[in-house]
Amino acid sequence: MYDRSGGDSFRGRIWDEEPGIYIASIDGKQDPRLLTRSGGTPRFSKDGNRVYLVGWEGDGAALISYNLLGSDRRVIAKSKYAVDYRLSPDENWLAFEELWQSYVIPFPKSPMPLSVQASMKSLPVKQLSEHAGTYLGWTHDSKQVTWSLGPELFSEFVDSLYVVEEKDDDDDGDDSNDEDAEEDEKDEAVQAIANIGWTETDDLPATDIYFVGGRILPMHDMSIIENGVVHVVNNKIAEVGPAGSINIPANAQIIDVTGMTVLPGFVDVHAHVWSSNSGIYAQQSWSLLANLAFGVTTIHDPSNNTQMIFAASERVRKGMLIGPRIFSTGTILYGADGSFKTVINKYEDAVSAIKRTAAWGAFSVKSYNQPRRNQRQMVIKAALADSIMVVPEGGSTLHHNMTQLLDGHTTLEHNIPVAPLYEPELNLLSRFGSGYTPTLVVSYGGLSGEKYWYQHTKVYENKRLAAFTPRSVYEPKSVRRDMAPDREYHHITIAQTAAEVVRRGGNVQMGSHGQMQGLAAHWEIWMFEQGGMTSHQALRVATWMGARAIGLDGQLGSIQSGLLADLIVIDGDPLADIRQSENIKYTMINGRLYDAMTMNQIAPTALKLPEGPFTDEVINAGEGFGCCQERH
Repeated sequence: MYDRSGGDSFRGRIWDEEPGIYIASIDGKQDPRLLTRSGGTPRFSKDGNRVYLVGWEGDGAALISYNLLGSDRRVIAKSKYAVDYRLSPDENWLAFEELWQSYVIPFPKSPMPLSVQASMKSLPVKQLSEHAGTYLGWTHDSKQVTWSLGPELFSEFVDSLYVVEEKDDDDDGDDSNDEDAEEDEKDEAVQAIANIGWTETDDLPATDIYFVGGRILPMHDMSIIENGVVHVVNNKIAEVGPAGSINIPANAQIIDVTGMTVLPGFVDVHAHVWSSNSGIYAQQSWSLLANLAFGVTTIHDPSNNTQMIFAASERVRKGMLIGPRIFSTGTILYGADGSFKTVINKYEDAVSAIKRTAAWGAFSVKSYNQPRRNQRQMVIKAALADSIMVVPEGGSTLHHNMTQLLDGHTTLEHNIPVAPLYEPELNLLSRFGSGYTPTLVVSYGGLSGEKYWYQHTKVYENKRLAAFTPRSVYEPKSVRRDMAPDREYHHITIAQTAAEVVRRGGNVQMGSHGQMQGLAAHWEIWMFEQGGMTSHQALRVATWMGARAIGLDGQLGSIQSGLLADLIVIDGDPLADIRQSENIKYTMINGRLYDAMTMNQIAPTALKLPEGPFTDEVINAGEGFGCCQERH
């Protein structure tokens, strides 16, 4: 038996035929037979006469069974919040995952659907995980239930969970000691039985290259090095300075960038690059290629599928996937109702939320619309204890935004909708500590910046965008576009607030929200200038300030000796004309140099970009991206 998955907007859809659950004969003498088109994680029943799988019933996930002909559908268990079910091989126990935690109950074999929840009283529920539990499983003898959290595998003997202790003969009816014992048992954390994470070395290219003759914008300060030299060795910047100050060997590999501008790669701190789905990764992602082609070398995605985005990040680090450096919050700490919400009613809930996100590799979490201020404060306190940053969802509410700043969130994501602001709000927004990511492309309070660029530029004729992005992604928005007088575009007023924050010494950073992969980063830069920033300030916002906002300015975001070699070369002078920022000639990521129009590798060795599903015939991305905020 196997699950034939469909395609998505990254793997492509050209072979997306007849997805579903199939039954195949062991000897291979019969053709596989479709059992059902819906559901996943199929398992045979104990007697082999039925198939269990996880599907949907109403608004929630359910454990469903079919006979071997794909008929006689039965709902075995259902829940409002549970997202995964695992019936033990002997069918005496049912493990389930609900609101990030894993549980086990005796399985009653009822002819009616069993309503499952962690707080159910009809059956004794035992919590397995301490902070979170995913990928439930059983040993073949049904004695142990297993689950994992990040790289750690856990196991528990079911019988030990349901031990009934005999009472003392002289029981006086006082239950206090029993309650203390239960509390002690609850506080005793289950120890991991194995580390199933991988240990791989990061990609380290054998690069030794000199960029010679260009204008260098270091960006950690406002200096300009005319006729400069940048020397890159392996994946680090070895030297930077004016021509003549750096000795260049006669046999050195030189990239002549005379008349061009060299600056750090762009840092997009609010990027949504989406993900493949179904736990199956595309060999290459067009959204990652598009970002690199437009000079974005670092992204921080504040909402993505936890399992998928951190795996993509690891693949980039290993050199298995071409893309920017990927950092993410993973799945948001969602405050509204739903099967993936994060319930925070006490400080320990916040601690668990932080630990289960960090276990996957996050150095930040996103506090997303937790309704009460004390809930948001508990997240910040728990994150601070584990050196984790907290970025919030702005929510388009002024007073909500002000409490986020007062409470010390790492950044404020999305714009403050009211503009202009006055002294109290400006002073608060400009103080060093919380960065401001206005995401002008999707600004609240009026027409957003994205629509402005569809109106004023021919996006559908952008050759760099078209080289990597499916037409069905960019044409619907850019060909049939909204039109409005410039005075109606609220993003310009929002950008004026951002410019004032920078003038007062605050930190503003660029975030393109994934609106048009790669290109939208330039729109953000251009809109900062519309609001009154100088071209140099706008470029600094998109580089060093972004790195500083997420704590990476000691590693990237500027051109300094010892930092990571993430560079871009612009064919022109963006200080004279900010719109020239789009003319990316070369992109260097981690010491590997690429032609930015083709993403063919130039150094350390010449490599052509492998062909991938970047055409509409293959991708057919009109159905949307391969990721949503829900995990299942």
